[in-house]
Amino acid sequence: RNFVLATIDHAFSAEVSGYAWAFGTAAILVALVSPVVLLLVRAKKDDLPVGDTPVHIG
Repeated sequence: RNFVLATIDHAFSAEVSGYAWAFGTAAILVALVSPVVLLLVRAKKDDLPVGDTPVHIG
């Protein structure tokens, strides 16, 4: 019985540890990629639609 409980406890702690690792890695990747995105994606005032500009949907 103790073996089963220990195995279940280990499995759930490994799952939680895996989620923490995945979210931590994702946060680091977002932090690293954000400056590149800010440099590459620049919408100037001339690029933005003004007034009743028709927009294609679809």
